[in-house]
Amino acid sequence: MKDRLPTIISIAPTFILLVLCIGLGIDFSLASSRILLDQALLQIPAVLSTAILILCGYHNLAFGGQISLLATLSGLMFLKMDLPLSLIVMTILVLCLVFGLLYSYLQSLTGQAFGFVSFGLLYMFSGAASIIHDTWLHDYATMLLDTRPMHVNVLVTGLACLVIAALLMNHSTYGRSLPLLRHRYLSDTGQINTRLLRIIAFLSTSVMSGVTALLLFMRTVPAHQYNGMNLTFNLFSALAIGNGLSITRRNFYLRALIGTIGLSLLSLVEYKLALSPQVGYMISGLFLIIAVAARNLAENSEHPGQE
Repeated sequence: MKDRLPTIISIAPTFILLVLCIGLGIDFSLASSRILLDQALLQIPAVLSTAILILCGYHNLAFGGQISLLATLSGLMFLKMDLPLSLIVMTILVLCLVFGLLYSYLQSLTGQAFGFVSFGLLYMFSGAASIIHDTWLHDYATMLLDTRPMHVNVLVTGLACLVIAALLMNHSTYGRSLPLLRHRYLSDTGQINTRLLRIIAFLSTSVMSGVTALLLFMRTVPAHQYNGMNLTFNLFSALAIGNGLSITRRNFYLRALIGTIGLSLLSLVEYKLALSPQVGYMISGLFLIIAVAARNLAENSEHPGQE
């Protein structure tokens, strides 16, 4: 029973939210469930990227700001510059690679303080997105409410990201090596090339976050502004709901999927009960606290007597 405790805790928040939704009489027909799953998988690439970095021992708070900035830049290129969609996608992916190299360099430069540095990047990216939106896209937000750059199947895209991430992490040499970044002492013995692995980790996760930015751009009004702080909070809330802070290489994608579905269920509960977003933040914060406590409980049960 003690061995199953982490698994039980990992699905408990989503299960509680599901029971609460059923108790509130929320419709779970095939069409409604498809919408719910679409909403969850819309953010799954970015949640996966956050989970992979946690698996590597890093915490990047800048992903939400990056998504906000890239989605806004996509709207700018589509509405103001009239660029073809293929060129927009290529530009965003190139920017993701640049951001990934920046993250890797800053992490090597600052070490354990990278979390604070990424928080500063979050503010910078969010501020830049706001400036772009207020300067060039503000008028479009009310003029083109039904504009969509293209129809994209979020369900297929999200599931493809899940499958690719799972295969790469479990069936490739670099994927299986990424969690070794947690063991800093290995770099001193020369057993692994931590510099190369760190670059791969930040490049791949930055590109995955860029996929979420492109999905948001393609599925919603291109002139819509996304709050980078809220996006970052959603990423970590999804992992908290899925107990993704206790992830392993073999279960991180399932924890990310459970968390994103749970986050969508939480939004349904907020809507059904007419709760303010602030109440949702409080509930997500509670799940985050529970996730940290569950991880420590599991570690203490595996290594009793250790402080």
